[in-house]
Amino acid sequence: MDKKDRKEELKKIVKSRIRGLGLDALFHQVDVSKKDELSEKKEAVSEEDKRLLERLKRIDFPKKKRLISLAIQYIKEYLTPFSNSRLIIDIGESSIKAIEAKEIKNRIIVIKIFYKSIPYLLRENSIKKEKFIKEAIEELSSFSSAKYIISIIPSAKVILKFLTLPTTKEKEIKRMLEFEMKEHLPLPPEKMEVDWQVTKQEEGKSTVILAAIKKEEIEQHLNFLGNLKIAPSRIETSFIVLYNSLGFSKEKRHNIVQINIGEKNTEINILKEGGLILSRCLEWGSKDLTYSIAESLNLSFDNAEKIKKENGIILSKKEENATSKIISDNACKWVDYLIEEIKKSLTYLKVKENTSLDIDKLILSGGGANLINISDYLKEKLKMKISFLKAPQYIEISSDHTTYNKYSLEFVTLMGALLEENKGHLIKINLLPQRLKSSFKIKRARTKLILSICVLLGIAVSLLIGATIFLNKKRNEIKMQKQEIENLSLKVATVQHLKEKIRNIQAYISSEKSCMEVLREISLTVTSDITINKFLFEKDRMVILEGEASSHSSVVNFSKNLSDSILFENAQIKYTKRKERLKETVAFEITCILK
Repeated sequence: MDKKDRKEELKKIVKSRIRGLGLDALFHQVDVSKKDELSEKKEAVSEEDKRLLERLKRIDFPKKKRLISLAIQYIKEYLTPFSNSRLIIDIGESSIKAIEAKEIKNRIIVIKIFYKSIPYLLRENSIKKEKFIKEAIEELSSFSSAKYIISIIPSAKVILKFLTLPTTKEKEIKRMLEFEMKEHLPLPPEKMEVDWQVTKQEEGKSTVILAAIKKEEIEQHLNFLGNLKIAPSRIETSFIVLYNSLGFSKEKRHNIVQINIGEKNTEINILKEGGLILSRCLEWGSKDLTYSIAESLNLSFDNAEKIKKENGIILSKKEENATSKIISDNACKWVDYLIEEIKKSLTYLKVKENTSLDIDKLILSGGGANLINISDYLKEKLKMKISFLKAPQYIEISSDHTTYNKYSLEFVTLMGALLEENKGHLIKINLLPQRLKSSFKIKRARTKLILSICVLLGIAVSLLIGATIFLNKKRNEIKMQKQEIENLSLKVATVQHLKEKIRNIQAYISSEKSCMEVLREISLTVTSDITINKFLFEKDRMVILEGEASSHSSVVNFSKNLSDSILFENAQIKYTKRKERLKETVAFEITCILK
């Protein structure tokens, strides 16, 4: 089967899977051994073909793993959880959202954004929906390698209690909570998974937020994630994530109502001076408006959803046709229900706190908040400032801006789960079962230990390599210095030899000069009756003269003349001796010192 035939076969398989649904995500993995050949197509291709080829690129075929690859993978599995990369996953009623981010120098950088809409025809079919989600998660896993995963669980499944305890001591708070849990939870504590956090302490009192979920519910959630091959490090409720999404902004210190309108549920958070004091979940969402429009106009869900997004609430009554009026009326009734629930929540707080709460602002988020003119309608009805939730300033979006901008009101609520540590007024409640928390802590501790050992080994190896390099460098320097000393020694020997020659030459020249001067001076001093037979130079500039004279007096005069000369001094007659054969001749020896 050539390249063209394989591609056509692939198209048939895909089209057969998505016929009638209009989906390109239900891609069936086929056994194609040479996927690169299909993806390398130089001529122009259609958009449909491009999508198919993109799906083809993501097919993973088994590869023979080598020992080094396995070792690297093993190290990555242990070191990745310790990194600051986090993946937030929210599997909702109508979409799958995920963001991956890293914390760098007190700023959070969103590096990857993932969004997948779940087709309406699959939402009510749990088997097909799970299959679709699984394929979407596999697609997500293909470009995200984060091991620290935070899963968002719907608030409808979570019980949130706001308690005030008459103590600030942690041990006493724990004991009191054991009693409070029995009073406030619908099931015994052993059948609930709970977590809590102290949010405020003053005047000997502690404000505590207690979150609880049925163990059965949390296990179902974990099993569902397990089937998708997701092992979460934390499970957070969307109530808390929505609150944390305000970050550390100044407006968080005011009295605020947060409304997050989802597909099936709507969450209401009420903040008093920055502190969360009430959370409610309404089993009501944007889907209810779509159903209302579909029923009023006798439309399919998809068509009703489309015209809902196109029309929204019509504030001006001048230009409206019958269809637009029906859509607007339905939208107004839908928002009126939300207004009613907001007022109920404020009334409840008024009774509970025995004082009215003046709201400074209402902040909207979620996909339902995209309804045209919803903010203006709420402003008119509630007489308060209305705004839309924005990402905190410490979060920077560096990934797919197009996807984020299109679904910003849905993604922005996930931003509250990005901070791992408990900083400022953030609430970090983790509903992960205790056994998994302990396991995760052990894994983290083991990871830290392994990392510490690796760091120590790295330092030791680095020191060893550094010492080896240093010693080799010093050894080479010593070797070079020895070689230089040898070269210098040869040069010194040569110089000394030359000096010796020079000294010899100078001595020769000096001696020769002295001898000539001495002979000249002696010739000037000696008289005609004196004959010099021997002339010697001795140590300490001593000169010895031996010769013959006609008389002793001549010898005395010659000695005296030597002492008076400019070259000699201290002339002394050692001996005089008359020769027997020649009565008239006297032999003598005179010593004198050169000046």
